[in-house]
Amino acid sequence: MPEVPTSKEAEMAVIGCVLLNPACFREIDLSVDDFYYVDPKDTWSVFQQLTQEHKEIDIVTVADKDPKLANFAISVVNNTPSSLNWQSYVSIVKDKARRREYIQLASELATHSYNEDSDIQQRIPEFLTKLVSATSPDKESEHITKTLSILYDDIQDRAANPKDIYGLPTGIAGLDKITGGLQKGEVFLLSGEPGLGKSLLAMQIAFHMAKSGYPGVIYEMEMSRLQTLRRTLSVESGVQVSTMKSGKIGEQEALNINEAFTKLETLPMYFSDSTSWTTASLRADLVKRKTLNKIEFFILDYLRLLKDRYGKDDHERLAFIGSSLHDIAKDLNLCALVIHSQNKQGMSGNSGMASLSGSGQISYDVDAIAVMTKDPKYPNLINVMFDKLREGDGDSRLLKLAKKPGFPQFAEAELGQHANY
Repeated sequence: MPEVPTSKEAEMAVIGCVLLNPACFREIDLSVDDFYYVDPKDTWSVFQQLTQEHKEIDIVTVADKDPKLANFAISVVNNTPSSLNWQSYVSIVKDKARRREYIQLASELATHSYNEDSDIQQRIPEFLTKLVSATSPDKESEHITKTLSILYDDIQDRAANPKDIYGLPTGIAGLDKITGGLQKGEVFLLSGEPGLGKSLLAMQIAFHMAKSGYPGVIYEMEMSRLQTLRRTLSVESGVQVSTMKSGKIGEQEALNINEAFTKLETLPMYFSDSTSWTTASLRADLVKRKTLNKIEFFILDYLRLLKDRYGKDDHERLAFIGSSLHDIAKDLNLCALVIHSQNKQGMSGNSGMASLSGSGQISYDVDAIAVMTKDPKYPNLINVMFDKLREGDGDSRLLKLAKKPGFPQFAEAELGQHANY
């Protein structure tokens, strides 16, 4: 006789994921009955009790609730490599539970069918109802109270630690005021005509976030890693790029460069200048970096250079890429700063979402769009205009930047002070 469909490893892994990352418990659609083995079943019941009592889920609170589960909780934590794969483990547990339910329904139907004293026709509606229930999708609508509960907890957590910048800080005060910092789970699309400094601004933001203690990855598909890091080294050391490239470096400049190297080497920053990335390989690398290095953001320069082959034309391909990047940021809860090119309309001076290269679907899939343009009044200034911001409620969506003389770095500019840049 075939064995009952179960996976003890998957059940233990789900428990381990929740203990490692309690936040994922609210996202998991499993009931106690979905577990087959006693310890996982009992532990899941304890998780539910702790949540109802508004208590934290961890080894200590589980053991306090049910002392016999203490050793089991410690064991699953030690044997769960990462909480990032919780969705895969949940899927396995759900599939096994569903199969057991099908077997149970089939067994009941067979029993009544063999029993000639049973009115099988009257039983059919009951079995159909149970079958429909058993085949319901993993993701289904739910009462609003579940989401409200999550939102309430989020508000309470933020109230306990209030701050103006509630995302990752960019280092540019005006930008942080508009956005609240880069937000996890969201894609910030930066566009503009060539030569205005999109890559420069993105790298400046990336290294500020890394210096603030937030690990991240840069995928630089347009320039070489030497070009990119030389500019960052120039800013950090105070030695101009032209000086480094000429080799005419003085003693003090050499000391400054060495000191800058030492600082940059300590940053939690990862880098690739490969030109072969696709959205699939990008996702795989980001999962790896999040598991191993706890990254919180990634920079992509730029969207069009991804090598995905999809659709009948470039519009469909770019729409697919935009949608995939949205899913990556949301699924992995990462901040994504993506550079994108403009179409002919944008090149002719028209800014906004309509100026983005490729399908208009991209503008719907990303969460924020900022377009860099030359300031019509002050030629040495760059306007950064936010054309889309999902949750922005600031007074202005316009930021004025100027490049620091002699160095690849932007600074925020104020009207009347533009001559200083």
